[in-house]
Formats: sequence, structure tokens, C-alpha cells
Amino acid sequence: MPDQFAKANVIVGRAGEGPYRRSWWVIPAIVLVAAFFGLIAVLSTLFVCGRDRVGFLGVHSVAVLSTLTKGAAGPSVALGIVAVEGGVYVVDTTNARVLKFRLTGEPVLFWTVSGDGRTSLEKPVDIALDAKGLVYVLDAGSGYVSRFDAQGTPRGRLLGPGTGVFSPQGLAVDGVGNVFVADTGTSRLVRIEASGKVVSIGRKGRDRDGFWEPIGIRIDESGWLYVADSGNGRIKKLDISGHTVAVWRLPGDPAYVALGDHGRIFATSPFSGCVFAVSTVDGVVAMVGGGPTERVVFGQPLGVDVREGRLYVTEGGEVRVYEPGSR
Repeated sequence: MPDQFAKANVIVGRAGEGPYRRSWWVIPAIVLVAAFFGLIAVLSTLFVCGRDRVGFLGVHSVAVLSTLTKGAAGPSVALGIVAVEGGVYVVDTTNARVLKFRLTGEPVLFWTVSGDGRTSLEKPVDIALDAKGLVYVLDAGSGYVSRFDAQGTPRGRLLGPGTGVFSPQGLAVDGVGNVFVADTGTSRLVRIEASGKVVSIGRKGRDRDGFWEPIGIRIDESGWLYVADSGNGRIKKLDISGHTVAVWRLPGDPAYVALGDHGRIFATSPFSGCVFAVSTVDGVVAMVGGGPTERVVFGQPLGVDVREGRLYVTEGGEVRVYEPGSR
């Protein structure tokens, strides 16, 4: 599939207009105030996201798949996301549930698991699917990786108390059934082999081989790991044993990552309100959704995935879908 993401302008939104028939100075004053605050916003965005040092990839919004309904615990916060054929799975961290939506925005199902202590979700943060279609949900509260079938029926748990994990945030499953967890609190990765064996990968550190609060993790078809080494402001490529083979530094701290076409990695940076695209071919870093004059599309992007040329991003209680280029 050709790489559709190319340099283009950004469609950000609409500005309202209305008649003002007051003193002569009202309109000039409004224009000056708006220009001042607009300049501050643009400059802050450009420098926080590093736009003065990177290029940009234009996108336009094509859909909002969901504004997640308020649950028993309060307003929904969508975090982990994975796009599948015909829909997306989303983790609602606040209300400890998993939801699935069609690409038309219609909800297909959602499930919550609570009550028996053996399968309950406390604070789910990320989600992944294996080759058989089983759904894996990482729970930062309990440290468990819970496994479900496509209808939400529990199919066992992995990891959990006694394994030394602390506030894990990222999850991925490879093609042979190995489960990888970014254990953010201990600044390492954990590999759970198909046999059930748990292996610790990496260590806390600022050097090339170290991690500092890693969050997002993805695996490509060849088995390479891509990790958002958040505290070190970079994305790392590793083999399944944890040996670092490449590093790409970003202007903002990366949170979650997704793999696009032709060696492109997408990474969210919620604290700077940016999404970055990194080329693994030439190392070029671009800011997604911003151009020389446009303001950034994203507010506080969190989860991210890419499927069939579309970019899926969770922001607050919404799942937003973007396509490359401008309209």
C-alpha cells in the first residue's frame, strides 16, 4: 500500500463571524486581542512540539467514532486503542471497561469485569489482539494482563502480583504468542512467553540501552519491538531479548506508538499536545497536523493506531480518525 501521508496543509476548524455595530474601536480591539493570543498559542505549540526543528505532515479529520458515554465512575477517558477490520477496540480507563465501535461510529459491544476478584478490571490502560483474535487488556491497577475472547468472555490472566510489576502502561503481543509489557514504574520491559515464563528486559538508565518510564510498545511483522522511552524523550527499536538496534529522539516525550506504512512510526505526546511521525528509513521527524501557519489539530492525544492509511487517536472521551492531506 503506498504511503499516503505526505506534506500538506491542515484543516483545523472554523471561526465564527457575526456583525458588530458598536464603537469604532471594538472590532480593531477584538482583532488585536485575538491576534495576540493566537500568536502566543501558535508560538507555544511550535516550540513545545519542536516545529522549529522538524517538518510537518498534514492531516484532516474525517470522523469522530465515539464520544464515550459517562460511566458509573465518571466521564470516560479513552486510552489504549487498536484498529481492526471494520472497527476499533478502545479501553475506557476511568470506568474500567472495554468498548468496540464500528468504523461508522456505532457501538458494537462493551464489557466491564468486576466482582469476583479473579477477573476484575481496576485501571485498564492498553489493549492488544493476538493472531487468534483474543483480546488482551493491561491493567495498571492490578498489574494483570487479562485475556478475553471477542465477546468479552474472560480467558485467563497473566502477570500480576508477585512478578514485580509496578504501574505498567504499554502492551503488545507478537505473532507467536509472546506478550510484552512496558512496566513504566520500574523502567523496564517484561516478556511473558507462551509457556508462561516471565522474563525481565532492560534496566533503568539514561544511556542507549536504558529505559526511563517506558509507556507504549508495538511489534512489527518481523518481530522487532518499538518502545516509547518516554522519560528519555525517544523511541527505541529492540529485538525480543532487549538489545537496542536503533534510537530516534523526539522534541516531546512520547507516550503511545503505532506503526504505519514504509517504516513510519507515529507517537503521541499528550503533555505537549502533539503527534509525531518518525521515518525509520532516514530518521526524519515530522509533526502531524501542523504546518507553517496552521495550529495543531490535537488537544491531548493519548492512544494511537494506524490501519489502512488512517490514523486513530484517542483524546479524552473521544476516538478521532484522520486521513492524510488537506481538503
